[in-house]
Amino acid sequence: MHLRLIKESDLETLREWKNTNKSAFFHKEEITAEQQKKWFSTYKSHDLDYMFMVVQGKPIGCIGIRCKGKEWDVYNVILGIPGYGKKGIMGEAIREVIENALILQFVPVTIKVLKGNEAINWYNKNGFTITKEFPDYFEMTYQVE
Repeated sequence: MHLRLIKESDLETLREWKNTNKSAFFHKEEITAEQQKKWFSTYKSHDLDYMFMVVQGKPIGCIGIRCKGKEWDVYNVILGIPGYGKKGIMGEAIREVIENALILQFVPVTIKVLKGNEAINWYNKNGFTITKEFPDYFEMTYQVE
């Protein structure tokens, strides 16, 4: 497994993955190609905002992390090719993303996860605990060892 920053040629793949998994995200509407291009343009202009492709011979998923105020916010964690699930690849990837972010800035790492999202258990297994509850989602914080 290795990580690489996304590039423009990844946009359609990312859009497909996000649309396929939209029930797990706050944004529920289909994302158009034009909206994806606009997002990418904005993304590139932000400092301390990184979207990685998780590559296992080919791109199999993605993980985003951005510094918002005094914390890292993990976002758009998607296993794009389900056949690669339950192999530890995405877990290894998220830990690597977090470790590298903490080298840049040692602040809390959080993620917002909708209630009912099956990924809550996966986040627990990968070092996150629920630290806040809101009406429709949990905020989880990574526990640094």
